[in-house]
Amino acid sequence: MKPIYLLLFSVISLSAFAQDINVRGRVLDAITNEGIIGATIKIKDGTTGAVTDVNGNFSLMSVKGSTLEVSAVGYKAAEVAAQSSVSILLSSSVNDLSNVTVIGTRDVNRSVANSPVPIDIINLKTATKLSPQLDLNQMLTYLEPSFNSVRQSSSDGTEHIDPASLRGLGPDQTLVLINGKRRHNTSLLNNQGTFGNGSVGTDLNTIPSSAIDHIEILRDGASAQYGSDAIAGVINIVLKKNTNTLNAGLSGGITSLGDGATSALNLNWGGNLGKNGGFLNLTGEVYYRGKTSRTQNHNLIIFDQSALGNYFAYAFANDSAISRAYDDSVLASQNLTRDDFNFQVGDAQIKNGSAFYNLSLPSSNGRMEFYSFGGFSYRDGDGFGFRRLPSEYENMVYSIFPNGFQPNTGSHIYDESFAAGLRLKTGEWNWDISNTLGDNRFDFFVNNTVNASMQGASPTSFSAGGHEFLQNTTNIDLDRNFKNVLKGFNLAFGGEFRYEQYQIREGEEASWKNFGLTTLPDGTVEDTLGLAGGSQSFPGFQPYNAGKHSRTNGALYVDGALQITDKWLIDAAARFENYSDFGSAVSGK
Repeated sequence: MKPIYLLLFSVISLSAFAQDINVRGRVLDAITNEGIIGATIKIKDGTTGAVTDVNGNFSLMSVKGSTLEVSAVGYKAAEVAAQSSVSILLSSSVNDLSNVTVIGTRDVNRSVANSPVPIDIINLKTATKLSPQLDLNQMLTYLEPSFNSVRQSSSDGTEHIDPASLRGLGPDQTLVLINGKRRHNTSLLNNQGTFGNGSVGTDLNTIPSSAIDHIEILRDGASAQYGSDAIAGVINIVLKKNTNTLNAGLSGGITSLGDGATSALNLNWGGNLGKNGGFLNLTGEVYYRGKTSRTQNHNLIIFDQSALGNYFAYAFANDSAISRAYDDSVLASQNLTRDDFNFQVGDAQIKNGSAFYNLSLPSSNGRMEFYSFGGFSYRDGDGFGFRRLPSEYENMVYSIFPNGFQPNTGSHIYDESFAAGLRLKTGEWNWDISNTLGDNRFDFFVNNTVNASMQGASPTSFSAGGHEFLQNTTNIDLDRNFKNVLKGFNLAFGGEFRYEQYQIREGEEASWKNFGLTTLPDGTVEDTLGLAGGSQSFPGFQPYNAGKHSRTNGALYVDGALQITDKWLIDAAARFENYSDFGSAVSGK
């Protein structure tokens, strides 16, 4: 055979063996035989991949005989040969299922596999490989179906702290724990018609994801067990305990429109302490998220047309074409376009830095352990208020911003936490005595804006004050397992005392005062200028807003779990709580 024909025959033969096929398949739970949502299928040593739908189905192009790598959170990874039709069974991760859970029950012998309530375990080491998200709120949104967090735009403080929800309920109805201990809330009250309006939640993004080993999510109401704010369930964040390792990570990305760039750098180190299994784990993380812009032309009157009887509140759809023609003529005379007056709409710019630690010092006989954990986070945010157009003459200082302005809402957010405790074993009883302190401070700054009532004397940047929330929680918990009562009876009880303090700090005078208000001899107040007072977009906190307020909460609980047979468990809990400001409540489950 001539060489040219031999070469041609070889190419045809290789093409036949490397024939592309459309692989259609389904990823199933090996025990329940139900489809697994969000499983990742990737061609080994390649870049092509797919994700399963709500029924566990997927489709992708592959080369016949190539290897498919299949993975999903909570399941062991698997490899299968690519075929036109394939069914893939994944087994649950033995490590995850055998982990003793801190939430849902106080029976220390219970794991995820035999928990009486629904608990999801999310392994962050695996999750960070599957999710391109860098902050904890967004990771959980994509990994946990019952969890949702939505970024807000042009919403004052809520633009800087993302509210989160479990099972569709409010941010203040989910209790967040770290290593089983209550995490403090933020000082921010969500408003401006945002998600979670009128509520206060916990800022999960202050906790570096690189410090977390796994997350336990209880998707069941647990107010009787943990407190009145556990209506939607409990999120328990378990910090890393690894030792003799140093892990570093660098991540980044950008949207297809060239904005919203993100980057993160994290370091995690663990080392041994003593000879009894003690450890110290340290984490540092810096995170940057650039702003996004999804702006477009609006249909509002740009320039002052009050002489024509047209005002800002009117849109051109409800007004005559004369209004549009007037604006267009002014734009042309000033060499401007409507794009110059668009509203900035999108994510705020966020810079975040945090450091966390986790420490344990057990005794030599294993009957006592001192533990401590905590961290510090600082965030610098830069968001946007609504644009002020030149037609809004009551908001304008034309000598400073002749063509209007769009204010910037800046934030400095400080978050601190510290927990320490002692676990003891006396006879058959397990004791856990702990104290947890948390503080969240939010300071507001408004830039590129004016106090119109000051006219030409107005500054363009203001310190608008802020708020702060401090929480100190002391717990004493006892539990014991009576192995000889039927198939086992676990009894737990304890108490909690919580001190909470909320403070509002007033802003500088120019940020809140209307300098056009005059008090007449008869005591009435007259507005002599008809111009808006305070910093536009976010007026500062006034002196009568400022103050410091506190309350206490005392609680007692009892929790029992009786294993009647191998397949029959009765679990009951009751809790009494008393708030110093509004009274008592009893809850049961």
